[in-house]
Amino acid sequence: MLMNPKAASKTSVFLNVVLGACFVAPLGAAFDANAQTYPNKPVKVVVPWPAGAITDGLTRQLGSQVSSTIGQPLVIENRAGASGTIGANFVAKSAADGYTLLIASSDTHAINPNYYTKLPYALSDFVDVMGLAKFSYTISVGSHVPANNLKEFVALAKANPGKFSYATWGNGSLAHLGTELALLRK
Repeated sequence: MLMNPKAASKTSVFLNVVLGACFVAPLGAAFDANAQTYPNKPVKVVVPWPAGAITDGLTRQLGSQVSSTIGQPLVIENRAGASGTIGANFVAKSAADGYTLLIASSDTHAINPNYYTKLPYALSDFVDVMGLAKFSYTISVGSHVPANNLKEFVALAKANPGKFSYATWGNGSLAHLGTELALLRK
């Protein structure tokens, strides 16, 4: 989760404690005096992916728990497109008050800055608040495809040019580049 760096000082400790408390709620948490004034209004959490994506589902599930803990609603807003660039840019340009957060990913903060020659945001527009989750990616095919592993599938695809295609959530995304790399290696 990332936010504008100017807002980090008053919110990062608070968010780490609150989000951590969602997982260890029975243990309780002590907030410092600074954090007690934040938040005093709803907090917008931008998911730079479409509704229904795994990141969206995870954010909404945690969001309901966090909302009840902090006494303010977390408003989850999907701003999908351009491998996360649209949502990341929105947060980068938002007020530096800690009330607009980004669910960032390797796409928005590792791949895009190296893949695209020009982005509307810079990595310095954000500060890391906390890690949220790690995901594993897989390549899968339908059961009707006569391949039992990646090596067999690559051989099958090479023997049948134009017969197979694949889908990812965007050009330059981790899924796109990972698939290309996996196919090139075999």
